[in-house]
Amino acid sequence: MSEFSVTVPAVLPIIFNSDGTNTLPTNWQIENHSSIANISLTKVELDAKESGWKLLPKEQEIDELSADTKAMKFYMGKSSSDLALVTPDNEDGTIGSRAWENGSFTIPVESGKNVSFNVERGAFTSSESAASAFEMLLTFEFNK
Repeated sequence: MSEFSVTVPAVLPIIFNSDGTNTLPTNWQIENHSSIANISLTKVELDAKESGWKLLPKEQEIDELSADTKAMKFYMGKSSSDLALVTPDNEDGTIGSRAWENGSFTIPVESGKNVSFNVERGAFTSSESAASAFEMLLTFEFNK
């Protein structure tokens, strides 16, 4: 089995601002330290564990949520024009995923690739303390 080394930040910092906007990272990057092979991000999985958060399906309208609902639509992609919804994989929306074909989300040899995000969520009537909403698992494969 071949090994490869990648570096990604341990935390994806998203700030829910009091005015209803979100502050998202603009330089969150996956780094490929391999000197011999390009790798591809092929899947992202989110798991709310016990956080109380859930992922919303495409058809759910955000403005239908009551205030302080811990629910969101989470988008991820190679660029801001290529964002894809991470869709719920179970009935209650506590886990979700998004897959890419091998070769479509490539991180070249000895370089990095910025990842873009977007979040849609409802209103909150009070500030949220620092907390983790989801654990994120990224799956990589060598390019074919």
